Amino acid sequence: MKFIKVLLLVALLSNSFFAVSQSIQINNIQACSGDTLISEISNSSIDTIGAITLYITYDTASIKYINMYNFNSQLNGILYNDIKNISGQSVGKIALSWVASSNGVNLNQGIFAKIKFLAKDSSCSLQFSPDCEITNYQSQIFNINYINGSIEVHKPIVIQIQPQVFVESGQNGFLSIKTQNFCVKKWQFKINNVWTDLQNSSEYQCVDCDTLRLINFNTIPNGSLFRCKLSNTCETIFSNSILVTNTNVVNSENLIFLSPNPFVDYIRINSNAIIEKINIYQSDGKLMFSGFFNDKKNEQIITNLVYLNSGLYFIEIFTSQNKCNSQIYKLIKY
Repeated sequence: MKFIKVLLLVALLSNSFFAVSQSIQINNIQACSGDTLISEISNSSIDTIGAITLYITYDTASIKYINMYNFNSQLNGILYNDIKNISGQSVGKIALSWVASSNGVNLNQGIFAKIKFLAKDSSCSLQFSPDCEITNYQSQIFNINYINGSIEVHKPIVIQIQPQVFVESGQNGFLSIKTQNFCVKKWQFKINNVWTDLQNSSEYQCVDCDTLRLINFNTIPNGSLFRCKLSNTCETIFSNSILVTNTNVVNSENLIFLSPNPFVDYIRINSNAIIEKINIYQSDGKLMFSGFFNDKKNEQIITNLVYLNSGLYFIEIFTSQNKCNSQIYKLIKY
C-alpha cells in the first residue's frame, strides 16, 4: 500500500513539474532611425534542459540584423544563424539550436542572449515562431511561455506647412503650423535676440498646440518674430521664424472673404483673385477636404459639408496671386 502511494506521489510531482509555465521573453525597445540597438532575451529558471530550438522573426524592412552575443554561460556551444535566401538576403528569421552534452543543465533566471540590430525608419515586432521547442534531457517538452517583443522607431519630424499668420476680425491673431509624425510643440517668441518659450497667459493661449492664439493681435509689437520648437525622443528641430506685422491684418493684394462663418453645410469664398485650390483641416491638422478649381472664378461655393463634426477648422486657400504661399483662415462648424 505504501509502495502504491509513493508511485502516485512521484507521478503527481512529475505532472506538476511539467505544468509549471516557464518563460522566455524578448524586451520592448524604443529607438531612433539609424540607431544601433540591443534587444535582450531573458528567461525564467528552467531546470534539466536537454535541447533548445528557437526561431525569432523580424521585419527586414524595419530593422537590420547585425549579430547575437552574450549567451547564457550554461549554453556552451549554442549554434545560431540569421537565415538567408538563395540570393543571400535575410528572410527575417533567426534560428538558435543547442543540445546538452550530459544529463541537462539548470538554466538560472537572467539574460538568455542579446541581439544587435540597426533601426531603419519604422517599427516592428520581434516574435517567437510557433515551432520553438525546449525539452529536458529525456526529450520531454517543457511548457514554455514565449513572450514576444517590439522595436518602436520614432520617425523624423516633418514640417508640412511652415508657420502662417492670420487674423480674425482684426483682433484675435493665430499662428498655425502643420507637421507629420508625432512631436511635442512649443511656440517661441524672440526678445532681445533670444528665443524664449511662450507660456499660456492673457496674451497667448495654446502655446503647445498646432495653432497658437494671440489673444489681442493689436497688442503684439509690430515686427515681432515667432517660431515653433518641435521635439520627440530622437530630435528637436525649429520651424521657420515668422514676422508678425500690422500688414498681417489685411493683404491688400489678395482679399478673401468667407461666408457664412460659422457654417452648417456650405461655405462661400470670394476673392479679388482667381481661386484655384482649397484644403480644409481639422484643428489637429487632419485633412478633411481638398478641392481644385479649373473654371477661373473669383467665387467658389463648397457644398455638402454637413458630414463635418461641429468644431474648429482651418481653410487653406490658394489663388492665382499666391500659388506658392497659401492663406489660412479659421472656420467654425455649427
